[in-house]
Amino acid sequence: MREWIVRTFNRHKGVVTELLGRSLSRINVSFDVWTSRKFTSLLGLTVHFLDDEGKFRTFLLGLPQIEGRHCGENLAGRVSEIIYEYGFEGRVGYFVTDNAESNDTCLEELATELGFNKQHHRLRCCGHIINLVARSILFGTDADAFEEDCQADKELQDEMRLWRAKGPIGKLHNIVHWVQRSGQRIDKLHKLQSIENTALGLEDRSTYDVITDNATRWNSSEAMMERGYQLRNPLDSLVQAEVTEWDQYVAMRTGGGTRPMPKRSRKKRR
Repeated sequence: MREWIVRTFNRHKGVVTELLGRSLSRINVSFDVWTSRKFTSLLGLTVHFLDDEGKFRTFLLGLPQIEGRHCGENLAGRVSEIIYEYGFEGRVGYFVTDNAESNDTCLEELATELGFNKQHHRLRCCGHIINLVARSILFGTDADAFEEDCQADKELQDEMRLWRAKGPIGKLHNIVHWVQRSGQRIDKLHKLQSIENTALGLEDRSTYDVITDNATRWNSSEAMMERGYQLRNPLDSLVQAEVTEWDQYVAMRTGGGTRPMPKRSRKKRR
């Protein structure tokens, strides 16, 4: 698979380079750093332009791994490499990035190297701005301070308390992350879905995982809520089973019994 991907990329690279060279417009660039599920930092760089027939084109030119700090100088080096690799360093148009300070520094470095006015050629990402507004609606105007509080309170119980104070969304966040911390709970959730599918006589017997929200992934809170609503019955059953088990344990302890405490996931630092 890897060899096929590399061959296909190299086969199309020349075509894209020619299209860039014959473009009617300047080459506009957007880029962002993303972290994969395996915690690999990647820089995605996309170009937008009008080809020689006046057709709007968009291409992903590179997805290099970012090693070291995500500082502006480091990002500028990788962005510059891709621009020179495709040969449009003299035809750069506008840059679209989010509001991170590292991007400010990155654009300053690129402006000096490529000779453009940073103030005139820097555009703020509308999607990122909308995402910030949505987070403020969900978590209050001081959403960043709330996240910093979560980072400062490393103990799981403190973090759960902070999220619980955010209302229904915070409670769902706690449940979702509680499920994800245990392979046994994930298995139970899938079994409960299978039981529900069978009881309802559904043809589609697919089961699903919960979706965790993440401040750096846009729309992740919405995705978490939609999946939570979809799995509301299995999740309710899973939580109720945990509550029942705990109540039984408490009853045993207060009644003088010696039944061992139910096994629980060890507290993990976030």
